[in-house]
Amino acid sequence: MITGASSGFGRLTADALRRAGHTAYAGTRGEPGPGEIRLDVQSQPSADAATDRVLAGARAIGDAIRDAAFVPLLPHGSSQRTPKFVE
Repeated sequence: MITGASSGFGRLTADALRRAGHTAYAGTRGEPGPGEIRLDVQSQPSADAATDRVLAGARAIGDAIRDAAFVPLLPHGSSQRTPKFVE
């Protein structure tokens, strides 16, 4: 189950996991498309409904990737203006 997966790194992660033979549930706040489930992590009823939907088709949720995003990091106290991206 991947939150924030309607586009960007979340979508890429879900697609890569599926190509590797895993089952991946891509959570999106918007109207779910193919391979997506509706999931608004700021809403407990939405999170509960998404969990129920996943568990209806699986015995367990093996892993969760929360808020799939890519965050630039700057060293603490750095005066550097351009972030270096960490892989």
